[in-house]
Amino acid sequence: MRKDNCRDYVVAAFRLYAQSGEPSVEQIELMQLTAAERLDLLAVASTMASLDDDCNKAVRYIYFYNPSAGLHKGEISKRITKFALINHCDESTVYRLLKFARWICARNRGLNIIL
Repeated sequence: MRKDNCRDYVVAAFRLYAQSGEPSVEQIELMQLTAAERLDLLAVASTMASLDDDCNKAVRYIYFYNPSAGLHKGEISKRITKFALINHCDESTVYRLLKFARWICARNRGLNIIL
């Protein structure tokens, strides 16, 4: 599977958002953050608000699980497989949902996206 150029950055932004307790836009504005962290959290908050239910559920299940722990090799693919089995869908559908969520978040953040 081909990797897009902003995947790791956006996954880290999703995990930072989950680690922060999924704050609202108002709460993000009040937090003591660097400018980059604030922009990342605002991009993720607007992304989560704009995603449909299936995509939102996939992002929460796969990227928001235990955000303070480091990622191990193959951990995300195992979660994708488990999510696909639980929700009776194909793994390629889950990968497509996650790619769409990453693309929306990268666009909201203003990143240069090459898919």
